[in-house]
Amino acid sequence: MRKTVKAVKRAWKAARRAIGPQQYRARGKPVLCSHCGHDRFTEIPLAVTVPSVITAAPGLKCARCTHIELFAERIEMIELAV
Repeated sequence: MRKTVKAVKRAWKAARRAIGPQQYRARGKPVLCSHCGHDRFTEIPLAVTVPSVITAAPGLKCARCTHIELFAERIEMIELAV
């Protein structure tokens, strides 16, 4: 059962990435690119190495300028109305 749930989660994330750039929120605030101010990002998995610690960190790549924003905590995608 656990493997099935993990597989479904991976498929869901892959489908979201295939849709294209999305808007995100961190701690209740919309995420904006610190370089160009754009609000659309592609979610990218990052592995961060700090002395003696390797951890996964959520990252967002700006759809306009490709600047990468790195977050220490969970971010959430804002569901856009269709």
